[in-house]
Amino acid sequence: MNIFLESKGISIGHLTQNIYDLSQEVEAYLVERSQVAKKLRSDYDKLDSQTKARLLREGIKPGLPGWNTKINEMQEALRQNLIII
Repeated sequence: MNIFLESKGISIGHLTQNIYDLSQEVEAYLVERSQVAKKLRSDYDKLDSQTKARLLREGIKPGLPGWNTKINEMQEALRQNLIII
């Protein structure tokens, strides 16, 4: 198998390193997303009931699809801020 891959210009070592690097990126993304989700939930829990009702009318409440959209937006904003700095 190794000889066949090498004949095609594919290195097992490079593939292994690329897979490892990708797994590290995925792990960092998931950790970041978890932190953003916790912060968003913490901030949401501090809101008064009137504000929560307004957000619900917009489809934003933990567990609803709009909630995941907000997490995505916050994560993207965080990423853009990190790039600017």
